[in-house]
Amino acid sequence: MRGQIRVSRESGVVWLTIDHPQHKNALTYAMWQDLERVLRELAGDAAVRVVVLRGAGTDAFSAGADIREFPARRADDAAAGAYDRAVRSAVLALKRMTPITVAMLRGDAVGGGAELALGADTRFAGRSLRMAFTPAKLGIVYGPGETQELIERVGASRALDLLASGRAVSADEALAWGLVNHVVDDEDLDNTVRDFLERILHNSWEAVRRTKEMARRLMAGESPDSPELRRLVYEAYVHGDYEERVARFLDRKRR
Repeated sequence: MRGQIRVSRESGVVWLTIDHPQHKNALTYAMWQDLERVLRELAGDAAVRVVVLRGAGTDAFSAGADIREFPARRADDAAAGAYDRAVRSAVLALKRMTPITVAMLRGDAVGGGAELALGADTRFAGRSLRMAFTPAKLGIVYGPGETQELIERVGASRALDLLASGRAVSADEALAWGLVNHVVDDEDLDNTVRDFLERILHNSWEAVRRTKEMARRLMAGESPDSPELRRLVYEAYVHGDYEERVARFLDRKRR
């Protein structure tokens, strides 16, 4: 079976499944392109509040790029560049989404799979997680943008540790290093993620959306004193559901 990106919807939530389990959910070139396309389509869908990215089965989130394609798809520097742009474009499409994005990790998250997981806003991991950054094992140098992001996340020393050794870290080590946000037993992962989704969906989408936009712009170097960031705060009082939510809260207190 050729791999695919499966899409399923619930109220406000889209589940994206990397479905290539016979190859540990490795992503082919076509799958990277499909993933970018789907993410861009979802980015323009005002009904979507959360996007959850997961792997089919229980053995792997994703083993990364499908190496079987490399002799043809990365035969020289031009071909390798085109392939790398496809991967990077999918990851950037995930990072730039307005909805909250969640990576749900079991088993292997390796190479491009680990890079993709780090593109999500939040990562929930089962204890079976093995995360590794493995380009050096294939004679490949991690890209400058990817390297910078890894350094910003774990520090230069730890980033070099991961990239030079290619070793896999456990879920607990990934949590300690800030590579994932939450670790639970594998059998509890589904329910833990769904509880998190319910919390987001219960809150004001205008507040959540504006909060994510503010965080994105601050991380890009915008000044906290920026009038545009202040506008994100105060426009929520006018364009959000502030009055209704405050009224409901006060009504519950009166009972």
